[in-house]
Formats: sequence, C-alpha cells, structure tokens
Amino acid sequence: MPETNRPDNTNVADDITSKSADFEFEALPPVNETAPDYTRRLRFLAGSIIFAGLAYTSGWYWLGNKVVAATQTAISDAALNGQTIICAKPTAKGYPFRLGLSCSQTSFEDPAQGIKIEAGAFRSAAQIYEPTRIIGELDGPFTASGANFNPFTLNWDSARASLNGVTGLPQRLSVEIQNPVFAQSSAPNVKLGQAALAGLYMRQGENNQIDLASKLDGLKIKEGPVFNFASDAAVSGATRFDAALKNKTQIIKVLRGSDGELRNLNLTFIKGGSLAISGPFSISTAGLLSGTFKIEAENAGALIDNIQELAQGFGITLDNLGTLKAMAISDTINLSISIKDGNASIGFIPLGLIPPL
Repeated sequence: MPETNRPDNTNVADDITSKSADFEFEALPPVNETAPDYTRRLRFLAGSIIFAGLAYTSGWYWLGNKVVAATQTAISDAALNGQTIICAKPTAKGYPFRLGLSCSQTSFEDPAQGIKIEAGAFRSAAQIYEPTRIIGELDGPFTASGANFNPFTLNWDSARASLNGVTGLPQRLSVEIQNPVFAQSSAPNVKLGQAALAGLYMRQGENNQIDLASKLDGLKIKEGPVFNFASDAAVSGATRFDAALKNKTQIIKVLRGSDGELRNLNLTFIKGGSLAISGPFSISTAGLLSGTFKIEAENAGALIDNIQELAQGFGITLDNLGTLKAMAISDTINLSISIKDGNASIGFIPLGLIPPL
C-alpha cells in the first residue's frame, strides 16, 4: 500500500522518533574507563586492622606493666610498715582478652604480729571488658604460723575465688576450695580435718545489709563422724563495712553495734541426725551477743551420739547431752535458746556465758 503523506511531509518513523525524544537515558561509560581498585582497598583495610592490633597490643602491655608496677609498689609500702610480701616473678598474663597478675610463689610475714604465711603460685585474671570482676587461683600448700596458734598446713586440689568490685566492700565474693586437707605443720601427713568442698560466699543485699553464706560438704574432723555444714545469714551496715575496708579499720570493730538474722545454720550427719538453728541477733558495742534462736533437731538420738563422738575428738566430754536425749519427743527436739548480753539460757535454765567478740 502506498505510504500516506503527512501534512508536515514527515513519515511514520520520523514521527515516532520525535515523540520519543522526551525519554533520556544515562550515557554508557566509555569502554576505556578505569575499574575500581579493589586491591588498594583491601590493602588499606588490612593495614587498618594491623594498626589497630598493634595499638591494642601496646595498650595491653602498658596496662600489664601498670599492674606489675602497682604490685611492686604495694610490696614496697608493706615493707615501710615492717611487713614482708613476696610475689615471686610478678608477670602480667592473659593476652589478648584478659589481664591479670601471676606470681610463681607467694608469702606474707608480719613480725610485729608474729604471723608468717606461705603458699604456692598465684594467678588472677579479669576480662578486658569487665575489669572489676576478678578471678583468682592459689596453689597449695598453704602454711601458717603465729604467736597465738600452732603452725598448720592446708592443702587442696584447687582453690578459686571470684571478686566483683575492687575497692571497699565487694559487690560479690565467692571462695571455693576442692578437697581441702588440714594438718599440723609438724605432721603434715596426719589429717586433722578434711572435706570434699569448702565454700564461702558474700554479697551486698537490699536495705544496706550483707548476705553471708558458707558450706562444708563431707567434713571429717580427725576420726569423727562425717557431716555437712551450711549457714545463711544477713548482717546490717554494708556502708559501715565498706568505709572500714577503705580506711583499713578492723572488721571486728565494725561487727560491734551490728544486728542481723541467722536465717539458717544446718548440721547434718551422714550416719543420721540433723540440727537447724535460726533467729535474729544483735551485737553490742562491747561485743556481747544477744538474740533468740529456734533449734530444731531430727533423729535426735543419732544426732546427740554423733555430737558426743565429734566432741571426743577434741578431748571434750559432754555429759549434759543425755538430758537433751530425754527431752526428745518422737526423736524430735524443738526448743528456743535466749541470749542476753552473752548469757545463754533455755527458759530459766542457764547454759553459760558466750565470750565477747
């Protein structure tokens, strides 16, 4: 068919082209444009990582040297007070993510108090991102001698401590010793006491109080019966204890004037018999104890027999325990002990005087 002429003398193809002129497309890059230099970028990234690593390493060793220097300063300060502290070969350990102090041997001596303590290697560590939480380990044996006690040796499989807070009263503290063995230094192979686990725990609780707990699992003293011991108590005055530690005041002085609650003290013999004690207490400024304590005993006959056997290991004879056996009803004892300024009694029956702290 013959092409139809348009009034402006343009054909169909020219008309379509002119109406499509509003659509603009980005120009294609020239074929000879330089491509991105990815190798250069990788080199820059690698260089940055290496620089950051070197800076971190330098910072870690700087802090490590500060830890060692602080240890040496503390040793020097103790020497000015007549005390001797030994941390043999102090070294910063834990790179890259931990920082701590290591000593190949440790000891402390205070001639003025007549005390000398020696132990094995010591290791501590704190995470770089959590420097106020410190974990420590101490190798045995631990030996101690003093003017007021016989020299003794304590050995173990492992002894670890965890401390949260480095100044004043810790927020949390826990100490656990696996398989401790206690003996006189003159006869280290003769076991005076041993346990499967010994633990001590402390934390700052609510209402300005300190929560304390302890446990001894599988405890055996000399040839006495095996038993488990656990305690849980709260003591008031966390801020006073914190100030005392910062001012290096004796803790015993802070205990005077405190009050609290013995939530539970539990003694359970493996061969049978258990004893639980609980109740509020207070300590006067003179160090005298006052309180009312509830005592509950189960399987009282076996309990009293085990306590008598335990006392005999210390050369103590408890003749009055037979009276408690007679008081047992269905092999159970429930009674209350009152203590007023150190004087303990059951009702109107006096038990004796508890010495002041």
